[in-house]
This record gives sequence, structure tokens and C-alpha cells, in this order.
Amino acid sequence: MKPWWVGYLSVLIIVLTITAGGLTIQHYLEKTAKEMGAQLEEVKRSVEAENWVASNNDLSKFKKRWDRTRRNWELLIEHVEIDNIETKVNRSEEMIKNQDKTNALAELREAIMLIEHIPERERLTWRNLL
Repeated sequence: MKPWWVGYLSVLIIVLTITAGGLTIQHYLEKTAKEMGAQLEEVKRSVEAENWVASNNDLSKFKKRWDRTRRNWELLIEHVEIDNIETKVNRSEEMIKNQDKTNALAELREAIMLIEHIPERERLTWRNLL
């Protein structure tokens, strides 16, 4: 016969495992969102300076990093969020190719906002639960 506390210990271990997993995922989302946002800020600065070659190079670096990050994020967040980010990045790429500063900056700013919003949206809070 099992001691009475084995069931409680099992539940405690499960709760701690879920909590640790959630904290790890949250940390990963915050870290990668910050990195991705910083890379897009570099692109934005290049566009503001109308340095189109640097803008293209910076955007290419971002897209390489984004491809790796996107695969991981697809396991953790809604695909609609990822699709929105990709739409903004692709639109800004076209604007940069056309050297359309105003629209490129608008699309980049929206992409940055969407990326930085991901950790907040995925954070476990009472507001998100309800």
C-alpha cells in the first residue's frame, strides 16, 4: 500500500514541471522578440538614413534569423501572429527595394510592434486566461 503523501507529491511535481516549462517558454519568447526587434530597428535606422544597400543587407540578416526563430515560435504561438509579422516584413522588403522610405518605415514599425507584443500576449496572466 502506498503512503498517503505519494499522490500529493505527484501532483506537486506535475505543477512544478508545468510552471518551469511555462517560465522557460516565456523567457525564450521575451529574449527572441527583443533580438528580432533590435534587428528590425537596425533596418529601420538604415531606411531613415536612406542607405538602401545597408537596409537590404540588414533585412536579409533579419530574414535568416527570422526563419530559424519562426520554426520555434510556430510550436508556441498562434500562426496568425506569425503570418502578420511575415506580411509586414515582406511588404517592407518591397518598399525598401522601391526605395519608398515612408511606407517602408511604417511597415517596419508595425512589424516591430507585432514582434515585441508576442511575449506580452503569450504571458500567463488573469487577463489572458479570461
